[in-house]
Amino acid sequence: MSDAAAAAAADAAGAAAAQQVSVQRSLVLDNGTTAFMFLATSLVQVMTPGLCFFYSGMVSHVSTIGLIAQCFVCMGLVFSLWIFCVFSLTFGEAGVTVAGLEFLGNPTTYFALRNVPIYQPLQRAGAVVAPGFPGMLFMAYQGMFAVI
Repeated sequence: MSDAAAAAAADAAGAAAAQQVSVQRSLVLDNGTTAFMFLATSLVQVMTPGLCFFYSGMVSHVSTIGLIAQCFVCMGLVFSLWIFCVFSLTFGEAGVTVAGLEFLGNPTTYFALRNVPIYQPLQRAGAVVAPGFPGMLFMAYQGMFAVI
């Protein structure tokens, strides 16, 4: 019986070691993924002036500069809100659950980017949200879509 117990303990230790290696692999940043996400973030950011010019084509030429200024002011306002509160509401730990479904995140999880790592992937409750690229880059990429 002691041989079976020892074998079970060895299997459990092996499974724990394999899980730890899996977690360590998911925390490694991939250069290609990070570069692609930088490119994708910058392309989404370029969509904002494109949207300004699209909407300015629908108004008279006198209102074009005003509309472009409004778009850029809204971009700053929405991204500021994204940093301070909305990122936590979207990707934070469960704050509001109804019938076992998570609807809103806890606004203090990532308030003002407090727990968003720069050199590691974003983690929520010990699980990696987006493996292969930094959490701050994930925040910026998602924030660009919030701006649009």
